[in-house]
Amino acid sequence: DVKPFTLEDYNPRGMTATYDAVGKALSQLEERNPEKAIIMINTDGGENASREYTQSGVAAKVKAAEDRGWEVVFLAQNIDACAASTALGMTRGFSKGMAAGAEGIHEGYATMNLCASSYRSA
Repeated sequence: DVKPFTLEDYNPRGMTATYDAVGKALSQLEERNPEKAIIMINTDGGENASREYTQSGVAAKVKAAEDRGWEVVFLAQNIDACAASTALGMTRGFSKGMAAGAEGIHEGYATMNLCASSYRSA
């Protein structure tokens, strides 16, 4: 039931609600409760707009996901990926900073592909 995404739908405002996005996504995944899951967090900005979830609330959800054996991957442009993933509570997941632009995104997704392949085969 998802409609196509168009340029009219995209209105960048310099706001990044990372905690809300990750918290909501993990809550939905918890309801589905799959045996295995790969959670990919991909951002181009630091947290500055969340209203529902806090850093500590999301960190608890990320830890619970890791405790279930779910893989958490964090890809980021324009911020310190290691510091941001640590703030989200990632302890054993994978974080990678990407260079801005198509080449950096390609490299980040290639890395994600390797993570996913490794996780699926385990």
